[in-house]
Amino acid sequence: MLIPAYNEQEGIAATIASVSKELTLLSVYYEILVVEDGSRDQPSVIVEQLVSADTRIRLVRHSQNMGIGAGIKTGIAEARGQFMNFVPADLAMDVKQIYRYVDASARADIVLGNRTNWCDYMGAKWPTVVQAAAETWFFWLKWIYRTITRQRSRGYVNG
Repeated sequence: MLIPAYNEQEGIAATIASVSKELTLLSVYYEILVVEDGSRDQPSVIVEQLVSADTRIRLVRHSQNMGIGAGIKTGIAEARGQFMNFVPADLAMDVKQIYRYVDASARADIVLGNRTNWCDYMGAKWPTVVQAAAETWFFWLKWIYRTITRQRSRGYVNG
């Protein structure tokens, strides 16, 4: 489980505890990889304490803020498991839904999630343009991967 974190000192311990609890309930082998992205506060101090108590938790640090994309890229490079899932450090997703990703991974090479509650963290409605762009992007991802899956199952794609 990859948790990219930037300035998340206040909530990182609760996020890790929530994710760990859900994964433990699923009885799966897991690691929690926190990529701390050059934060101005000190989430790494809290994560280091958790690492010393649980070997399934790991910490990787960027010396300066490089953005969430770099955090994800670093996490992919550092991950040790067979599957990967991303959880925002501020828990902008319901971790009780992790089981859906785990279940789907038994039947698919790639599992995509889509946020259906288009409220930002403050509870305000997202602008229609942002919502439309996200829905369009997700539509195309589903179409592309469904097409590839169909082609592979019919023997059109090698490998």
